[in-house]
Amino acid sequence: MFRALGADKVVKRLNMGLNDLSGPAVVEVGEALKTNKTLEYLNLGECKLSDESAGFIGVSLNENKALKTLILNDNMIEDRGGLAIGQALLKNDTLREIDLSDNQIGDRGCDGFVDGLLKNEMMEGLNLSNNKLGDMGGQKLLHSVTQNRRIKRLKLAMNTINTKYVSEIEACLKKNIIRMENERRAGVVTQLASLKQEVAKTDVVKKESETLLSQKKKLKREVFEDLKVLNDAQQNTGKGDDDLRQQLEELRSYETRLDQDLVSMDGEIIVSAQGFTPHRRRTSR
Repeated sequence: MFRALGADKVVKRLNMGLNDLSGPAVVEVGEALKTNKTLEYLNLGECKLSDESAGFIGVSLNENKALKTLILNDNMIEDRGGLAIGQALLKNDTLREIDLSDNQIGDRGCDGFVDGLLKNEMMEGLNLSNNKLGDMGGQKLLHSVTQNRRIKRLKLAMNTINTKYVSEIEACLKKNIIRMENERRAGVVTQLASLKQEVAKTDVVKKESETLLSQKKKLKREVFEDLKVLNDAQQNTGKGDDDLRQQLEELRSYETRLDQDLVSMDGEIIVSAQGFTPHRRRTSR
């Protein structure tokens, strides 16, 4: 199944939690993640994954460009596995959430996430609850969170980190959330302003189009009146009047072009074809 996952182009969520993946299966998972381009959510919680297993997954994350959420809670991952997963953040820029709660990662294993969070600007949430982190790990994570302006969630409950560091980390996260919300609102305001400008431009174009349409309809009526006058004049003077015949042909041709323009105008400004303006011959009936 995992081999097929490598080339799969449909599956976006895969929940393998509560399965024993302690053997060769995890190697297949890692290989599949290297080439899969659609899977966004993967749950490997409570799968008896070891440090070695986490190492395979960490290597695959260096190449994966699709996964956004990775669940690895309740396994047997220690420092080496934590380092491998954390250091993958140095190259991976698609992951948003990682859950490593209820493992056995200590301060040494935390170093991978410290380095990763200093560089990675896409991660939003990391769960390290109920591991073996102490004050040293707490201090290092505080330094990373102070520098990282994007992460919003860092769960550290049930570790042995001094509450001072936990409180300072929470304060940094709150600042990040407020900053990103302000950025989001500013972006919305900018988009609205741009939309209003586009609407205003559309209104101007619509008014110009309506004005031009009105002018063409008026010109159409004038041409119709000229045609009627010239037709009557031709009947009175006879068919031998070449000048009258030429004017009639010009007017009829121009009337046809006007009709085409009027038909094609549908909310757009249509420039009059040829730009011909007929001359009027004032002929008494």
